[in-house]
Amino acid sequence: MKSLFYVLLLGVVSCSKPVLVKNNDLEKENLKGNVKSIYTEKYYIKMKNGMPKKQGKALKKEIKLFNQYGLKTYSCVSFSGYTYKSKHYFEYKIDNLNRIKSKTEKSPNNSLEERDFYYSKNCISSSLNIDNIMVGKIIELYNRDRIIRTNYFTENQKNNKYSLYSFTIYLYNNRNQDSIISNYDFSEKKKKFILTAQQKYFYDNNTNELLNHNTYFLCDDLGDPANVLAIQRKNYTFKDYHYKYDKFGNWVEKVVLENNVLTKYTRKIKYFS
Repeated sequence: MKSLFYVLLLGVVSCSKPVLVKNNDLEKENLKGNVKSIYTEKYYIKMKNGMPKKQGKALKKEIKLFNQYGLKTYSCVSFSGYTYKSKHYFEYKIDNLNRIKSKTEKSPNNSLEERDFYYSKNCISSSLNIDNIMVGKIIELYNRDRIIRTNYFTENQKNNKYSLYSFTIYLYNNRNQDSIISNYDFSEKKKKFILTAQQKYFYDNNTNELLNHNTYFLCDDLGDPANVLAIQRKNYTFKDYHYKYDKFGNWVEKVVLENNVLTKYTRKIKYFS
């Protein structure tokens, strides 16, 4: 019996009910039930004297298709005023332990992004290839099935070795993901900087749904001769969320208040029978 099998675009026809793959896309997007497709529209709502006045045209539209294993097979994003559509197709290989062995993504410019996954205790590592050229590595660390850190490595063109480019730390309270801290190394005019983004989440104790989301941005200058981290930029955003749900518990309307700007998202969700 082969240890690998292909999960095709529309899934494999089977007499028995398909089993969701571990770390599937429905889990990652916090979707409940056996979701088949999601159609999302994004609107801005004009404000007057601090109150909602008028909903404009849909600025962004997105379609996502999933197979019966909980894996995303297709996505398409379009924007108001543009005829261009960003279409992505996904295919997978699954191992005999019901884990993703490899993932292939075909982008609009026909380039192929491929990731091969390797599993060990509390760790998932993967190599990232674009058009058959390895460009990076990703290592995810887990604690009791919760991701706690992701490391991103890129290849150094000078010595062909991989160096840490950025990392993300995930913090939790008793019930939910509490905050995310992300660090990115980059250079500007021969100076090295670290950009840190810290995101803080607040949840409803009864529904377990996200209510508020704060984001802080810090930029530290590592080129200081005195080796003192001097904060170059500091920014702060606050988001307030309000939801409406379908009978499965997935939100079908979300209104986000950020810096006195209202953004509305609507979703039409279809399910496998």
